[in-house]
Amino acid sequence: MDASSKASPAITKLLKVWENRQAQQAARVGGLGLMAVSLAACGGSDSSSTGSTTTPVTPAAQSFVLTTGADAITGGAGNDTITAAEVAQAGGGVAVTLTVGDTIDGGAGTDVMNITTTAALTGLPVGATVVNVETLNLTSGGAITWNATTSFTGLTAMNATAVGSAELTAAATTNIAGTVTGNTSAAAVTANGGNNVTLTTSVTGLANTDVGGAVTVGGTTAAGGNVVVTDTVTSAASAGGHNSTSGAITVTGGDTITISSSIAPTAAAALTVLTGNRTTTATHGNIIATGDAQTTAVSVTQAAAVASVASLTAGVVGIVNGTVTIADVNAASATAAGKISTVTLNNYGNSTINSSALTTVKERLINGFGSATLAV
Repeated sequence: MDASSKASPAITKLLKVWENRQAQQAARVGGLGLMAVSLAACGGSDSSSTGSTTTPVTPAAQSFVLTTGADAITGGAGNDTITAAEVAQAGGGVAVTLTVGDTIDGGAGTDVMNITTTAALTGLPVGATVVNVETLNLTSGGAITWNATTSFTGLTAMNATAVGSAELTAAATTNIAGTVTGNTSAAAVTANGGNNVTLTTSVTGLANTDVGGAVTVGGTTAAGGNVVVTDTVTSAASAGGHNSTSGAITVTGGDTITISSSIAPTAAAALTVLTGNRTTTATHGNIIATGDAQTTAVSVTQAAAVASVASLTAGVVGIVNGTVTIADVNAASATAAGKISTVTLNNYGNSTINSSALTTVKERLINGFGSATLAV
């Protein structure tokens, strides 16, 4: 039996109303679904959707080792390392691997080149070029003379470790860091150009009456950033009336100039003077800091002065402070404004500060005998 055939007119009417409402609701839902599809096509999503996440892939780093022949190196997208060391020879001795005609291209990434020799380093060989290498590490058992303004492209840091002396030159976009040991009077240390320049020098056991090696920054080309020089000397002077002197330090230019100089007797010298009844001294070398148009602050620190004592039981090696001269780039001008506004002196001999822009002068003198003269 067909039940619908017996449905009352009232029930039939109600069914039609319900069907119309269902059709209207379906139309609304269909419209929203179409909108959701359109949003998804434009990059939108709802909380119920799921998507895949792409994990970045770090380019692989590569290592390259130079040979004694002409090498052509091309790095990749990773942080690559290029090594130029010495190699042992069958007949004895060693041969360098940074040779004439080497061409080095670090490619993308932040790349490092390490050059190591027992002999002195004097720059790239004829025809050799280095591009797209950001950091250069130089290590020598002797002196280093290196000019990175030629045959180098993309260098941002040059680090040198030498014995005796160093002469380092770089572009204004390259930081220079040099560590030199044993720089006696015959072995100077210089740096020209560069951005931030940091030099660390030292001499152990400077002999009686000897003088340490001079340190000069910005002699021909000033640094573009901050300059820091740290010089450490021990004196072996122990004879009566003898004196050792650390090398002079001269800095020209830089945003800020920070110089630290120290000299002290070796343990053996101190012991000899302790019971030797003799007068022996160790003296700081003179320090000169001259600003350029960008120099705003200078700080100079020396070891505290110590009075010498001649005794058979309590002798002391004297420590003498060196003179300090600080001059503004416009010190000699009657009209141009000064640039150096802040000066800090920690222990000093007779010293002069000349800048019309001075707003802060900090002095600290321990057991000292010097005086500071301001010329503003």
